Amino acid sequence: MLVKNNMQQMIENNRLLLMEAAIVERLRRSSDIELHNELLNAPLIYEQNGKKALGKLYQEYVDIAFESSVPVLLFTPMWRANQSRVKNANIPNQLENAGSNTWKLSLIRESNDFPMLGK
Repeated sequence: MLVKNNMQQMIENNRLLLMEAAIVERLRRSSDIELHNELLNAPLIYEQNGKKALGKLYQEYVDIAFESSVPVLLFTPMWRANQSRVKNANIPNQLENAGSNTWKLSLIRESNDFPMLGK
């Protein structure tokens, strides 16, 4: 079972924790994925192939953490999608609320494509 905890408690209460590393670099090396020039992997949450690739990578970290009995720290794929970059990227209005990290995470959690994040 995944335990929802705040970051400070997770760090203070665990000698080890797993953190995802360079998801975007793993995606960059995939022949099936095309990263956006400005926003990198952020728009992938709107593409079926992108959601599948992201979900697979995140699930690998969740599985390793579960098997090792250590907590895992995952970051949203929207980390580059601030309002300025979205405006300059000239993409559809899907990312117009990109300044809100709460909005980003809630959008991802509401998707059935990332079951490891819960709802």
